[in-house]
Amino acid sequence: MPITCASAAYTDRPGACVSVATRLLVITFAERRTQRWAMCDRHAAGVHEDLADPLFAYLRHTSVTEAPIRPAGDPTT
Repeated sequence: MPITCASAAYTDRPGACVSVATRLLVITFAERRTQRWAMCDRHAAGVHEDLADPLFAYLRHTSVTEAPIRPAGDPTT
């Protein structure tokens, strides 16, 4: 069973996006806990756009790293 995207997809409940997660994002902050999100390509791109926006500067993120999520049974895992 594939991992689904953790995005709330414009709802009030995380995991509302039913797309398959293709990326694991690790977001670190200066004064908050590190967050790990499995996301689809569309919502992962949105995270990068949001964190680049000056309005979100108060979050004080220090880095965003990505790793691909490979399907179970993929010989490269």
